[in-house]
Amino acid sequence: HRLLEEVLPKHTEIKDFEVTYNFENLGKRTMLLNARTLVYQNHLRLMLLAIDDVTEQKHAQTVSLEHVMQLQMFIENAPAALAMLDRQMHYLVASRRWMNDYRLGDKNIIGLSHYAIFPEISDSWKSVHRRALAGEVIRNDEDRFLRSDGSMHWLRWEVRPWYTADGTIGGIVLFSEDITERKQAENALRDSQAKLKSALNSMTDAVVITDALGRFVDFNDAFLVFHRFKNEEYLRVDLEDYPSLYEVRFSDGTETPLDMWAVPRALRGETGIEEEYHISRKDSGESWIGSYSFAPIHSVDGDIIGSVVVARDITARVRAEIALRESQSQLTIEANSLIRLNEATSRLWKMRDLKTGLEEILHATIEMLSSDFGNIQVLDSSRQTLTIAAQHGFGEPFLNFFREVNIQQSCACGRALYSGRRIIIEDVRNDPEYAEFRSIAESSGYLAVQSTPLLSPEGKPLGIISTYWRSPHRPSEQQLRRLDLYACQAADFILRFRADQILHDREERLAAVLNTAADAIITIDQRGIMTSVNAATERMFGYSHSELVGQNVRMLMPAPYANEHDGYLKRYVATREAHVIGSGREALAKRKDGTTFPV
Repeated sequence: HRLLEEVLPKHTEIKDFEVTYNFENLGKRTMLLNARTLVYQNHLRLMLLAIDDVTEQKHAQTVSLEHVMQLQMFIENAPAALAMLDRQMHYLVASRRWMNDYRLGDKNIIGLSHYAIFPEISDSWKSVHRRALAGEVIRNDEDRFLRSDGSMHWLRWEVRPWYTADGTIGGIVLFSEDITERKQAENALRDSQAKLKSALNSMTDAVVITDALGRFVDFNDAFLVFHRFKNEEYLRVDLEDYPSLYEVRFSDGTETPLDMWAVPRALRGETGIEEEYHISRKDSGESWIGSYSFAPIHSVDGDIIGSVVVARDITARVRAEIALRESQSQLTIEANSLIRLNEATSRLWKMRDLKTGLEEILHATIEMLSSDFGNIQVLDSSRQTLTIAAQHGFGEPFLNFFREVNIQQSCACGRALYSGRRIIIEDVRNDPEYAEFRSIAESSGYLAVQSTPLLSPEGKPLGIISTYWRSPHRPSEQQLRRLDLYACQAADFILRFRADQILHDREERLAAVLNTAADAIITIDQRGIMTSVNAATERMFGYSHSELVGQNVRMLMPAPYANEHDGYLKRYVATREAHVIGSGREALAKRKDGTTFPV
């Protein structure tokens, strides 16, 4: 009665009047009131009243609206290129990354047709869209895409349907990632390897590259000849084996201890140019004089990871005199060049380090999953261990315990990597396999954990991304699908970082080889434009590095060679038949001052 007295106004009819009332036994309920009064001589004679309890419907509407808003916010702020379209291929929502990757700027595309925005889309792509609208999930980890402006891009993409509340397909979700940079890094790595191999094989000097322990990892045929090995089968790859084969002395005749040989000195950080050693084989007694140039190879962090040594047989006095004249002016230039190269490389790699990139991905993952803690571990396949590379929220007890984990351990990360699938433990207190880790879980303050493998496009394990909750918890299927996207981001970042790191190390080795060589070495492109020169080239021709790079190599040739060179090069590029190019011959070269000399 109090409800009627408080709510019903003095009118003859009420339609769909919404009221919220706190009942003593039922609690707060939301109702729709419909009432009609029959009045006789200003007195209430009869009241018809209908009350509908709509509490559950109102709650469902609120939850649905919140879900839509959360989904829209997730897509707009996702670190990947995501777009959601309806069945007519009209945009419902798109991430900022999508707008940036596809050069759409601030254009409002909501409601616009995907095909109107991208008219260059091929029939094969339209077929993919139709298949997804029919319920199929289609993906491609490496796909080439030619933009209308002629630029070539590499994409990793996935197209999948999305479903309405009644289970019907409402449209499709497009995910794409521009992996052009990664592909370019891989191509650059292959080019660098080819350049290094070509440089080594083209040099008449003996060249060897070692690792940090002094083991020989790369060498050329001239190295075998210089050390009087019959063939590669007789080569010793460990430096420690060489004192039993050779006797080495300084130029004054005193014996040279092993730690003063070229490789150990380079591994200590020393740089040497044209340093003289007298060598003799203990088995045959053959003796010769070697001129050694050497330098350390630095990693991106500045650590010494190996050495490069270039050796020349200077037993013949004529060659010894030439080497002496070249080394006098080259010593300071080569040393400073190596220092500048190492400093520039270190600065470059400090701008893009693995830890910073993984921390960004981890923080985004923790926010997306609403978890309390998280870490990303990177796999060391040689040691079969997982090492924490980024973490959030953990104290020293946890970090000390899990800093390095064997992949065969029964913790969530070990099980995930070993099985190659995601492991979810909703409550560590109820998981028998997690029993030995419950004490560290209790002290660290978590009860639930998920661990997802980070896999390469070929399915090879790279690491694990794990998140933790203080209370028993299981992520929703939607969250897990999003987590897979984040895991792909982390895996691609690790691959790109490793490819860049390998490329950097290769480039360091090549640069060290070129800059320690006494001969002039020039690389040109298919048009004859010089792309790199070493210091010996600058000295020999009298030009600076900036005066040579970017110019046609014919500037170093007198007539008639300069006029004929473009024709040689053009014919070789067209036919791949070598006539002059690729063959050794004696010709004239021209210095900056116009004088010529034989080469």
